[in-house]
Amino acid sequence: MRAFMLIIAVVMLAAGPLAPAWAYSAEEAHRIYLEARDARRAGDFNKALRLIKPLAEAGYAEAQHLMGYLYEQGEGVPRDTVVAHSWYEKAARKGSLKSLHNLGLNFLYGDGVNTDFVKAEKYLKKSAEGGNTSSYVYLGQALYHLEDRQYRVWLHKAADSGSKSAIFLLALYGDREQITRLTLGETFCFAVRNMLPDFMSPKCE
Repeated sequence: MRAFMLIIAVVMLAAGPLAPAWAYSAEEAHRIYLEARDARRAGDFNKALRLIKPLAEAGYAEAQHLMGYLYEQGEGVPRDTVVAHSWYEKAARKGSLKSLHNLGLNFLYGDGVNTDFVKAEKYLKKSAEGGNTSSYVYLGQALYHLEDRQYRVWLHKAADSGSKSAIFLLALYGDREQITRLTLGETFCFAVRNMLPDFMSPKCE
């Protein structure tokens, strides 16, 4: 019996490692991800979760980011910002700019973690320097809270990219001339949004 088991072991080693059961080709993984993303956009959260979970557990960054988003929004699963944060961390380790961005927001606003402007700056800077323009304005906010004058550089980058939020923040942080770039209605909207919690805030852009 021992000899038989030894032969089996030698044959398996010679054949090389078995492909994991969850292995997908890049094309198949992307197709499944797009199908899950479209299902989520259509409001079919259960289908999105069913499609994306095996892919996320297999280690695909886009799928891991989407899993984090589903947990963050409570779509198809109970809302859990801690679990969402852990999925974003997994995707960020694989270079997902969207997950780096969301991790930065979590630390900036204390969503699922304790507020930490140093960590917020770390993640948002990686995202921004990777080309994610959505991170510019939030990186500016994190740097402002850290009393780092580089906040102006990133807020100006955001403003030049069309972010009216960045224009308002520049004005709020002391660059009063910036306010002339906003209409009276936009200024009022951002002023109200700045005073309210996120879930009550109006959309100004």
